[in-house]
Amino acid sequence: MSDRRCWFVCSVFLFLMASPAMAQPTAETFFEQHVRPLLSSRCWDCHAEDVAESGLRMDSRQALLVGGERGPALKPGDAQGSLLILAVEHGEADLQMPEGDKLSSEEIGMLKKWIDDGAIWPNSPDYVVATSKDTATGSLFTDEQKSFWAFQPLALPPLPTVQNAQWARNEIDYFVLARLEANRLSPAAPADKRTLVRRAYFDLIGLPPSPQQIAEFLNDNSPDAWETLIDNLLSSPAYGERWGRHWLDVARYADSNGLDENIAFEFIYKYRDWVIRAFNADMPFNQFVVEQLAGDLIPQSEGEAIEAYVDRVIATGFLSVGPKMVADDDPIKKALDVVDEQLNTTSQAFMGLTIGCARCHDHKFDPIPQWDYYAMAGIFRSTKTLEHLGVVAPIAEHSFQLTGYQSQLAEWEAQRHLVQSELDEFLSEMNVPEDEKKQSEFLQHLAGAAQERYQAIKSRLEEVDAQKPPEFIVMAVKEQEPVDLPVMLRGNYLTPGEPTRRQFLRIFTGEQPTPLETDQSGRLQLARWIADDTHPLTPRVIVNRIWRWRFGRGIVGTPDNFGLLGERPTHPQLLNWLAHAFVHQDAWSMKAMHKRMMMSATYQMQSAANSQAMEVDPENRLWWRFPQRRMEAEVIRDNTLAVSGQLDRTMYGSLMTQKDKQYITGTASSVSQYDNTRRSVYQPIYRSAVYDLLTAFDFPDPATLNGDRKESIVAPQALLMMNSKLIDQASQKLARRILTEEASTAERIDLLYEILFARIPHDFEQQQVEAFLPEFASADSTDAKVDQQVAAWQSVCRALMSTHEFICID
Repeated sequence: MSDRRCWFVCSVFLFLMASPAMAQPTAETFFEQHVRPLLSSRCWDCHAEDVAESGLRMDSRQALLVGGERGPALKPGDAQGSLLILAVEHGEADLQMPEGDKLSSEEIGMLKKWIDDGAIWPNSPDYVVATSKDTATGSLFTDEQKSFWAFQPLALPPLPTVQNAQWARNEIDYFVLARLEANRLSPAAPADKRTLVRRAYFDLIGLPPSPQQIAEFLNDNSPDAWETLIDNLLSSPAYGERWGRHWLDVARYADSNGLDENIAFEFIYKYRDWVIRAFNADMPFNQFVVEQLAGDLIPQSEGEAIEAYVDRVIATGFLSVGPKMVADDDPIKKALDVVDEQLNTTSQAFMGLTIGCARCHDHKFDPIPQWDYYAMAGIFRSTKTLEHLGVVAPIAEHSFQLTGYQSQLAEWEAQRHLVQSELDEFLSEMNVPEDEKKQSEFLQHLAGAAQERYQAIKSRLEEVDAQKPPEFIVMAVKEQEPVDLPVMLRGNYLTPGEPTRRQFLRIFTGEQPTPLETDQSGRLQLARWIADDTHPLTPRVIVNRIWRWRFGRGIVGTPDNFGLLGERPTHPQLLNWLAHAFVHQDAWSMKAMHKRMMMSATYQMQSAANSQAMEVDPENRLWWRFPQRRMEAEVIRDNTLAVSGQLDRTMYGSLMTQKDKQYITGTASSVSQYDNTRRSVYQPIYRSAVYDLLTAFDFPDPATLNGDRKESIVAPQALLMMNSKLIDQASQKLARRILTEEASTAERIDLLYEILFARIPHDFEQQQVEAFLPEFASADSTDAKVDQQVAAWQSVCRALMSTHEFICID
């Protein structure tokens, strides 16, 4: 080739290379020319701000990275690994997008190129890289954080040396007495048997002892009488009702959603009933933890009845029962808010940690980096709580066919077939047209005997249809596509930072833990980690909860917060000893821990005060006496019904009249069904409309976890106890109960005091009542319609039921 010809060819080549038509577009230009128009025309009608089907928005890079119900839709640099490409290629039968015509191969190729080149989306703020403790050099946690008391492994401390060793009845007493002696205090004297029997009944079953039960205990002079009483009460079905209610406070149990859409949870009562059954069965607490977090992930074993597996699914109602902003029109935010509520409740309920504080930034006080929050949040984001993320989002439910369902269904189908055959025969005899519209018109014009026969057959068919055996419906979580979340700067999903891998808190697992390797959400692994024998927090937290419910105040005074902002334990060695014994001696048995505490001399002390101890320890933090406590609202109501002979002891089931997802509006008095005599644990709990009697006596807000009920003293409480319909009816029935006794007035007064207070009245009390009865009858003798004797006794009953002693545990 000549030099001139070579020059010409090279010039043309360089010209073509430099021309705009041949220049390669930048990533930003490629997106604007090809990708944005494609997304706008084919995707945004169903996946944008106004409408986000399956919880997926596609109008920003951040939204694609966060994804929807099936997880992130985009993996920059990996087109074949991106859910978006799987959908547009119709790679799965149930994932074929967009609706209508499939994208052309050219369009799919452009999407692949865009993703493989990094999925550049101009003017997007998602290029910001998170900065946190994780990027710092050196150790993630300080020595002070690592040595915090609550994070230390459980160890069995030695019993302290005490001077008055003969006072101690078990190990608990050594730790309590050592602190008392160090402060030159002495424990209170032992309580008498009447005080103890009433204390034990209300503590363990939340109901008063009858005069007969009191007599049995008083007449039992054997050395193991107290232990026998405890064992009998622990075996009572009422124990689960009493102690299950304590856990329901922690589980933020309610029968409606509250918040923006206060809809009825028709089936959540099955979780409440599961809790009661679990306490009665003395389910080991570690199993109690696992089933509530991941019972659905424990497969049905060979030969196991379906009911056993369904029970485990019901247990995960713990995650479903929390309030949710179901009408939030931002589906991604809604999903993440549900995750936050579940994660925070789980961490506080079982570990006493406020992990939720790390949603927007590293925890300000506890060693919980924001990275750890999102590593654990990924576990719950991989869990389906809402059926979809549209407006209004229903709570996920399961349907089961229990044992015997198929035979019941076959029997029903046979009955229906008979009636349907009769209807078909009638239609054939009448030559009814087969066309549906003509058939309807024909049947409307039937007259006389033919119309009567048709209506009779139709009515029987409707009756049979109404008797179709229903499937067993459970409100509980489900699994969905596993997903790892990125750190979200300032808690905003629109500003994602560094990626995380699902795992647990590194203050416990080490700074370089192994991420979860599972094709499930990771809830089962999380539950087993929390419930492990070596976990430093779980045993301490539940033992402290039992102590708080038993003695009115926890060894740690903030039972829901064992972090830096929580109170320090008053008796750290006692807490460690109890937690270690709970795991290694009692095999996580809550009944065994109850008995251990109640067998102590600490529990069996009087509640009487003495001036010296009051000066040194006015709040009784050293446990120098048994603390007098006011009953909770439910126990006050149950006690009132029990002493008047009205209490219905039927267990389980729902008293709600509202159907699933029905809206609940108005106040408690207008929406609830409280005119019954069932135990209070079975009364519906509607968020935003709690029963008036419960709120008067400090029932906690059911929208939030609460393991530490407060006790107020306000005038409306006294007015309620004097004037409410409940007290009016109960006092009258109690009066009639007393008057049915063939006894003298003095004996009736003795019986009344024993029913109400488990004691015999003092002489001055006896004299006051004996003097009051005839005076009342004389003063109110003008109304002939009133039984003066009943009215007089009712007045006495009402006055005694309004006393401090009636609603307190001494």
